Amino acid sequence: MKIFLFLLSAVAINSFSSNISYEGVSQEIKIGIVNPIEVYHRVPEGEQRIQNLQEKLKSQIEELQQEQNNLFRDKRNLENDASVMTADNYKKKEEEYKNREEQFQQKIAIFRQKEMQQEQMIAQDFQDKFNSAVSDVARNNSYTLILSSQAVAYAAPIVRDDITEQVILKMKSS
Repeated sequence: MKIFLFLLSAVAINSFSSNISYEGVSQEIKIGIVNPIEVYHRVPEGEQRIQNLQEKLKSQIEELQQEQNNLFRDKRNLENDASVMTADNYKKKEEEYKNREEQFQQKIAIFRQKEMQQEQMIAQDFQDKFNSAVSDVARNNSYTLILSSQAVAYAAPIVRDDITEQVILKMKSS
């Protein structure tokens, strides 16, 4: 979910109309607001996909935790047995431990990198579908401007047509 913080600046939709004139041309402006966080929580491409990824990675996480526990146990045993070991034997066992620990750190780094790549792919997929749904709803309802509800500090009471639900329905139907 941490990777979805960028959604705070995503496009949003609520609506009001106003007429503006620029160089003698009058045009109706229709502004909308959408809540991307609500969309994220309610469509399968959002939070559900992150939860599915976490569930899929659960067994790997458990294996890594077990390996970490084994390393801690072996380190404790090595320290406890140090007084009854020869210096050469202790040095050899300590070197073996350090090698195992380095290999474990590499496994952790690779796992985190793969996890982050998968989360980024999910985030990009969500963002693409979200942008497409917002654009479709905006075009179909003649909106001139779409704003994120997270980016709007204040909106006059005239701005009340929230199209978040329409975006959710559009994303679920895609």
